[in-house]
Amino acid sequence: MFSTEALQDIAEDAASELGDDAYYQDDDLAEETDIKTNIEDNSNRPATTKSVHLQQSRPRAYDFSANNLRRDQTIERIIDSRRSSIIENEYTNLAQITSQNRRSPHVVRLNSIKSRSMTIQTENDIHNNDIKDRIVNSQNSKNIPLTSTLQFDNEKWDDGLNTDFDKQSIASIDKSSLQIYEDTCKRLNICPCSMIIRSLNTTKINLENYGLGSKGSAALAVALVRNTTVVSLNLSGNNIGSGGMSYIYQILMDNTFIEEYNLSYNNLGTKGIRKLAAGVVSNAHIKTLNIAGNELTASDINIFLSKLEDHSNLKDLNLSHNKLDKEGGVYVAKWLSDNSTLLNLDVSWCSIRLMGARALAEAIGSNNKLISLNLSNNSFINDTVEFLTNSLTRNMTLNILNLSGNQIFCRYDTRIKEDPSILITGKESFIYKMFVAAATNQALKIFQIGKNHLDARCIMIMLEALSKLDNISLEELDLTGLTLSLKQNSDIHKFFENHPKFTCYVGPIRQTVEHFANNLLNSIHKHCKENQINLGNIFKPNEENFMSNLTITYDEFREGLKTVKIPFPVAQIENIMKYLGRDDDEGTISFSSLEME
Repeated sequence: MFSTEALQDIAEDAASELGDDAYYQDDDLAEETDIKTNIEDNSNRPATTKSVHLQQSRPRAYDFSANNLRRDQTIERIIDSRRSSIIENEYTNLAQITSQNRRSPHVVRLNSIKSRSMTIQTENDIHNNDIKDRIVNSQNSKNIPLTSTLQFDNEKWDDGLNTDFDKQSIASIDKSSLQIYEDTCKRLNICPCSMIIRSLNTTKINLENYGLGSKGSAALAVALVRNTTVVSLNLSGNNIGSGGMSYIYQILMDNTFIEEYNLSYNNLGTKGIRKLAAGVVSNAHIKTLNIAGNELTASDINIFLSKLEDHSNLKDLNLSHNKLDKEGGVYVAKWLSDNSTLLNLDVSWCSIRLMGARALAEAIGSNNKLISLNLSNNSFINDTVEFLTNSLTRNMTLNILNLSGNQIFCRYDTRIKEDPSILITGKESFIYKMFVAAATNQALKIFQIGKNHLDARCIMIMLEALSKLDNISLEELDLTGLTLSLKQNSDIHKFFENHPKFTCYVGPIRQTVEHFANNLLNSIHKHCKENQINLGNIFKPNEENFMSNLTITYDEFREGLKTVKIPFPVAQIENIMKYLGRDDDEGTISFSSLEME
């Protein structure tokens, strides 16, 4: 997690790229050397030679200044070549001075942001006592301005480290976002992304599956921290991880113009989600957030949602394709019951089951703001249907509810066959009561419950009873995945003729032989009309006197279709010919059976 100034330093000096991949010189913390020191104090003690063992103090304190970073010769040449263009501030002055004035190898390098004075002890003292470092508030002998004090993160992000440079010591970069991005990529030795270059001056940046990674996120962050044009940022599928999230966090903190973030499928993990939560809470302008597919667990979601309790402007939240399970469902339900600002929530494909599913079913009735809720492809079962029904009778804001792809089932057995009213008024009527609650809810407009284990015959009985209600306000009942016959599909349209605003969507219609035969006859008569010929010209071209009572064999029927190139379903042609010649046991088809009604 880095401040705005740290990101600006990345733009000016490649050696200042920190991130999770920063390389620190820890070898100096545990080396035993003979040091010849000349200590001057009030007692004017003479120079002494002592053997000192330097040990790493706890907690570890990394120095993010230029003194302690290993510099590459290539980076040194880049710095020298661009010395005239480096922004003059305390940090860059520190970097230049320390890179020019290397300390001799005989001088001990202390790994600390502030200057440390070491207490030199005798060999007897070393055997009797542990060496203790004392951090003092003083500058070094060159009077170089020091960076601000190291602060530790309470939530232990990146091993508990957080560094903030003095904001007033960094001059603002007077460059366009495009120039900043290209310069940063050059210094980080990465290839600029053409999509970023084309999109920095537009309102939307779509980088889905561009493979940015941590370094690419750093360059993008430098360009977007002060960008005022972009309002939508899609970083889905870029393997940002916790390291890259440190840079995206800086965008969240400093850019108040971006309102939509898509961070789905980025392997954020627990550390990344903590950083994201802190950034979202600090930015009241974010309205849409997508963190689907980040393999977040129930505990991760609990941490994230607990941070969002005070965020009042988030309208759309996508948590789908994560591993919430039953505990995560409970956390989401509790947060949803208390939330009064969120409008759209997607928790599909999250393995929500048992008590988590029940808690969410009850939360629908407690929430008074949500307008769209996607619960599809979880494990809502029959035991949760009653809670869903009660919630739908109380909720007056929800417009769209998606329960498709769950484990709700209704079998057509002997009892239902003998007494269909069981599905309407008996013990098996819980699904029908949910349909009624959804159809008569004055707010709900779209109810999706397809791809559950619902028998088509049971659905037909319930829809027929539902059509007799007068106060249906539902506009779409989605039963996608339910396979019906032509007759059943036709019956549904007849059921709701008195409800012109109501539409019932079903899955594929079962293709019967009658359906195939009718389609083929339509093609034959269309061909005859377009070419101004009769049926005899197709199947009896050598017959001079065509009579409607003539018959043709199956072979003549098949060859006639091939001759005039009328397409027909090869797999069903035998069944079609038998269907058309059903009144003739001799394997022939009469022309009268080919006539259209």
